[in-house]
Amino acid sequence: MEKIKLIAVDLDGTLLNSRSEISPATLKILKELASKNIKLVLATGRPTNSLKRFVKLIGNTTADDYSISFNGARILSNKDFSPLDKKDIAYDVVRRAYALSVQEQVSFFAYNQYEELISELDSDYVEFEHHLTASPLRIEPFIHYKNENFIKMTFTESKENIDRISDAVNKVFSDYTVVRSHAFFLEILNPQASKGQALKTLLKKLNISPDEVFAFGDNDNDLEMIKSVKYGFVMNNSFSEELRKHAYEIVPSNDEEGVYQTIKKYLF
Repeated sequence: MEKIKLIAVDLDGTLLNSRSEISPATLKILKELASKNIKLVLATGRPTNSLKRFVKLIGNTTADDYSISFNGARILSNKDFSPLDKKDIAYDVVRRAYALSVQEQVSFFAYNQYEELISELDSDYVEFEHHLTASPLRIEPFIHYKNENFIKMTFTESKENIDRISDAVNKVFSDYTVVRSHAFFLEILNPQASKGQALKTLLKKLNISPDEVFAFGDNDNDLEMIKSVKYGFVMNNSFSEELRKHAYEIVPSNDEEGVYQTIKKYLF
């Protein structure tokens, strides 16, 4: 195995357990990576504000530390969380997506450029996102934001309903990045936005080869990231058969400290 210089890791379902926590053993080993000159990049679908507390908890907050939020629509400097790279979507795309959600009778929300959570109608799924991320929630018409860009948008409903509409969403938005980030979340992003593309941008900036990287994930939104490096580890709790097919190794689940176990096995 090559000398590993960077570890990219998803949050929900991967680094975080079912209580949305980093276990003490995992936190300890993540903090020890710096002593081995290994960079840690958190790569999540969450908004920036929801990512901050995990970065601060781990402590990789120098000017040379980075994170990925919004499934690759933002690359961030951990020092002040300013964006190094932004990939947005236009209001007209959000308007079309919302119309499709009404047609298909599923919930829908989007994040505007200020990372506010916007939805025309409240629902249990919108509230779930609101409480998970602690993002400001605004229940109001999207037309109020017609002069703004958006970061990402999400169709959300039961797993069965997201399964039902998946083909239609992919067909209508074939020119965009469409990813499943949760059993009941189907997201649309800028065509050039993905965790994999964001990671490639960071590796080029840091002069690190994809063969010198570990990547961990559990869902379809991690697929491009897993495929972009030599050592892609997929959590055993993953329901994505496509992700599993591209794994270097299937590792223990998030509740079994799979990230900790793998780092300890190969790097300590």
